[in-house]
Amino acid sequence: MLNYEIFTNLNPMGSLEKQRLIDFILRYYEDYGHTKKGIKKTIDYALKENYMIHPSFSHGGFVVVCRLEKEIVGTLVLNKTGYDDILPANMLMYIATHHDFRRQGIARNMIKQAKRFSNGNIATHVLDNNHSTDFFAHNGFNSRVIEMRLT
Repeated sequence: MLNYEIFTNLNPMGSLEKQRLIDFILRYYEDYGHTKKGIKKTIDYALKENYMIHPSFSHGGFVVVCRLEKEIVGTLVLNKTGYDDILPANMLMYIATHHDFRRQGIARNMIKQAKRFSNGNIATHVLDNNHSTDFFAHNGFNSRVIEMRLT
């Protein structure tokens, strides 16, 4: 039976669990260029104590982990942006499912958990040639902006 657990600053994960999660994302998140250091930063940000910079700016987030017994089969990392009046209030940083457990509703259920647990809207970045654009559109996401980067 699948079990979903939400980690926050109030329900933190241990360092060994965090390392397993980083390795899982590195293996099953199908996007290029991500590093262990970068993944760790997003998880650390999601799990840090929510602090206030400005009365309307709260930060932090949460991590959803789906397990079959003790094996991680899916994860979602969401960071609060603190810009809910200007930009999306939440940024879906990572969503990944083990190859053997795809098309079983795990990612869809993690998106439902994210909607239920977050306040405000949720945005994510998807590369224009990524097959997951259909998944996100099917789960209520729409393309409202085109991001352009100066590097």
